[in-house]
Amino acid sequence: MHVKSTPSVYIVILNWNGWRHTVECLESLKRLEYPDCQVVVVDNGSRDDSVERLSEWAGKHLLTGPGFSAWNGFKTVTVASYESGSDRAALRRLHLIRAGENLGFAAGCNLGADFALSRGTDYVWLLNNDAVVSPETLSELVSCSARGSFPVAGSLVRDGANASEPEFAQGELPHDLFGLCTKRSAVPGGKKFWRTDWVTFASVLISAEIINRRIAADGYFLDPRLFMYVEDIDFCFFCRSQGISIGVSANGQVRHKTSGSSGGKGSPLVYYYITRNRLFVTRRWLAPPLYALFVAYYVPSRLVLQLRHIAAGRFSEARAVFDGIYDYFTDRQGQWDKHLR
Repeated sequence: MHVKSTPSVYIVILNWNGWRHTVECLESLKRLEYPDCQVVVVDNGSRDDSVERLSEWAGKHLLTGPGFSAWNGFKTVTVASYESGSDRAALRRLHLIRAGENLGFAAGCNLGADFALSRGTDYVWLLNNDAVVSPETLSELVSCSARGSFPVAGSLVRDGANASEPEFAQGELPHDLFGLCTKRSAVPGGKKFWRTDWVTFASVLISAEIINRRIAADGYFLDPRLFMYVEDIDFCFFCRSQGISIGVSANGQVRHKTSGSSGGKGSPLVYYYITRNRLFVTRRWLAPPLYALFVAYYVPSRLVLQLRHIAAGRFSEARAVFDGIYDYFTDRQGQWDKHLR
């Protein structure tokens, strides 16, 4: 894989009612060592004052740019760009895209990636707004992609609470779908980067070539029908089907406040989308016998989980699990009807 010595990178971050997390992430990006990157923040129809707060931050740390204007013919999508005023600044430009509604993680990332691709970027770095990066993170991800020949390069993800074990170091498919996550926290000793079956999209660098290949094949970068969660596994299944190598960078680490935008690991939103979307993704990518085995294992395990929630008085979580199963079997995709719009 041929890579320019300093390829251009657009960093795509989604914000949904979480400007405090996003500002903390942006503050860490100001310290990046990488010389050629720009940031695209997609505000996904926030109902709080996120757009005003983020605009205020950009005007204070960069230069106040022009007002919001329509982008690419979308009536409900507007963009404002801010310049640093210095070519030596790590964060030279920030583009704030305001969507008129909550598009979900997948479609929101698609919007940011489309903006980046329209400007001829070499890479898109998807980064969760509740992640904090080190100055060397992006340089190490680009090195992992170039030296390791990984067009898809993920970060070694550590918990924001400084836990000793990584939150994510590598993944196995289909094992992880069955809950058999034997290697998720295992860091191969002495390696700067290593091959994996999938990476978490809390932080992942993807070449523009691969994004365009997915768009050509399926009409989208990330499947918008999933709305949020499991898009990373779905995309990595696509890469595996195309013979595209996926890697993890040991030194391209990030600190991540898991599910900071959706209420935490045990929130109803997490239970619903993971329950439903794992079923959709396995139906698409697993061979029929393995898919049947997955359904025979997964659905009863979710029903047991639902009963535990009921016994503990967590009725919202129990309903989320039930709705995830029901909506899968009735083929309902997109946004959950109980998701705050």
